Amino acid sequence: MTVSSITTPAAAPLRLLYPLDIVYRRAGARLPGVDAVSAQELPDPERALLEHDGSMTRMLERHFGENLVLRTLSTLFDDERYFRHILLTKAGSDRPVEMAAVRLMLQRFSPSVREQIVRLRAPLGRVLDQGGVQYRSVPRRFLAVHPDAGMMAVFRMAEARTVYGRQTDLLSGEQCVGHIIEILTPECQRRTHGSPAWGAS
Repeated sequence: MTVSSITTPAAAPLRLLYPLDIVYRRAGARLPGVDAVSAQELPDPERALLEHDGSMTRMLERHFGENLVLRTLSTLFDDERYFRHILLTKAGSDRPVEMAAVRLMLQRFSPSVREQIVRLRAPLGRVLDQGGVQYRSVPRRFLAVHPDAGMMAVFRMAEARTVYGRQTDLLSGEQCVGHIIEILTPECQRRTHGSPAWGAS
């Protein structure tokens, strides 16, 4: 895990992979191919997992019937702006089910919620739910992503295929508190049964 400062880029063309593009820019790497698509163009089960304004953590844990584990790839800080690049993985197999990049305005959360966010012990959705935060993760656009070799390796993909995701604004009330990009891995084509222990309702 790396911790360093964030630099804000100058005006740029439409950033379909923001804030994930921060990771690639810092590494000097080319971004994966990406296209904006409509919800109707998403395949199943990805459409059901992406077309909502609720917690992706909760949606995925219901889909798989188990609690997911947070794996942190990197974090960046600059004053009250906070960024993290993470995977959500299955607890039993450690197989990734989602990659996400999250940029938050930490000052807009209570001290107790901020503390839990930066401790990196649990997925963001679980932290917000357990902290009593009323929020919506509102999709700005849906994405068809064409993974590069690095993303394929992280996703444990043996061959190239399109994966799907969404770019969202995280709102608490009418206030924007963050920006998120969430990309589902091919593991989401699999499904198990049961309910996660932390949020079965």
